[in-house]
Amino acid sequence: MTLYQEFEKDPNSSEKYAKMLTDQFPDNPVFLKWRGRGAVMRGDYPLIKEIYTHLYKGSTEGKFGYSQKVKRETTYYLGFYYKATSQWDSSLVYFKEAVELSKKIEKKEASGYYVNSLLYQGMMHDKLSQREEAIKCYYEVLELKDYSSSHKLAKLHINEPYK
Repeated sequence: MTLYQEFEKDPNSSEKYAKMLTDQFPDNPVFLKWRGRGAVMRGDYPLIKEIYTHLYKGSTEGKFGYSQKVKRETTYYLGFYYKATSQWDSSLVYFKEAVELSKKIEKKEASGYYVNSLLYQGMMHDKLSQREEAIKCYYEVLELKDYSSSHKLAKLHINEPYK
């Protein structure tokens, strides 16, 4: 599963093993996360919602293995799901939670989850016509490490609102 997804960049082959593992161990957060990541790579939105909603519930309930790191990743991908399905309010809620969890978890350097959640949070503020809040997010992104062109996008959206 991991080899196909991480090294071969073949989420379809990875899904075969991820499904087998999650069918056999339906409450294992490690297998669920890998299956969820593959769903993101494939654009399988119903599966993204199903898996990350399950992970979120387990994290909220404090189930064994469902750590704050699992919850942070989960909130990020739920924010991603709601952004992709044009549900801006819901997306904003999850990206805000991902930022707050990242602040608690990360001790030294901001992760990609943190930086991109903050960037997407700004975009959702723009979608909701909350320009001042959006600009605050974009400037905060510029103070953090650059991930996947986050600085370029933040600068772009400081000058031109996200549409």
